[in-house]
Amino acid sequence: MVQEATAMAYKFERMLKLLNKIDRGDKAKAQALADDFEIDVRSVERDIKTLRNAGFPIQYDRSRGCYVFDEGYSLRRADLSKEETLTLALAKSMLKQFGGKTGKILDIIEKKLGTNSAILPDHIVLGEQNLPPVVEDYFRRLNAAILDSHQVEIDYRATSKNDEKTSRIVDPYYLLFKDNMWYMRGFCRLRKELRLFALDKIDSLTVLDKYFVKKVNLVAGEELAGAACVVLDGEPVDVVLRFDEKMKPYMLRAKWFPSQKNKELPDGRLEMKLRINGFVGLKSWIYRWIPYVEVVEPKELREEMRKDVVAAAGRIGGKF
Repeated sequence: MVQEATAMAYKFERMLKLLNKIDRGDKAKAQALADDFEIDVRSVERDIKTLRNAGFPIQYDRSRGCYVFDEGYSLRRADLSKEETLTLALAKSMLKQFGGKTGKILDIIEKKLGTNSAILPDHIVLGEQNLPPVVEDYFRRLNAAILDSHQVEIDYRATSKNDEKTSRIVDPYYLLFKDNMWYMRGFCRLRKELRLFALDKIDSLTVLDKYFVKKVNLVAGEELAGAACVVLDGEPVDVVLRFDEKMKPYMLRAKWFPSQKNKELPDGRLEMKLRINGFVGLKSWIYRWIPYVEVVEPKELREEMRKDVVAAAGRIGGKF
């Protein structure tokens, strides 16, 4: 028993040394290892097999004629800078909304990095809105369906139709996060057109064993460039807005729309021109800046906004 224990201890120590040699980048050739450890080459190969079975990603590099770790893997503890640790903490905090499974995966990544837990400092505060477990599940299953080009069948409640439920088969194209909600953009076989589906309005989802070929040559980034809020459908329309001088600093702080073009007017106001797909979604954004914004074009949008403002004033007892 003592001899067996001694042999096991020696083998364990030998394998640790073998791992360290590979980790340092030494040319861990089979014969050289055998010579160093005073064993035969077959024993080295058995040690390598044992380490692989234990989860160490060891490969044989034919071009160098030696054993190496998979690219990016190391036994050494990751030495993260303050900026890198902060970035990891930010990622963890922002991805909390994806639910428990994502959190566990992030913990595994941290362990693989060999770092201390990255915690967001108290002086940085992020708003939190966790995904309901069912939405997280839909997100992950839709992601897999999109990657494999599988159709999905959903029971969907349309908000615009008082939660009327319909069953649909959809070709999922991409997932979109906007206004604190997740959406799926896809070709609806029921309506025979592209539609946007809010994940929280899906009552059930089944990934079908049926493949699809895109009916529309759709590039997500290009389509979103013409969107206002989460409204993607509609004919392209040119919009001109003018903001009071006091609002100019706010408007210039961000690129609100990909197509946005700004022009400072002689009277101090800021003119904003943009091209979007319809203006249904744009209206809610314009409301944020009332009474410091004027809709110049198109006339249809200008008239709709006027009626909305009059109706709102009437509800609170205002007069025009």
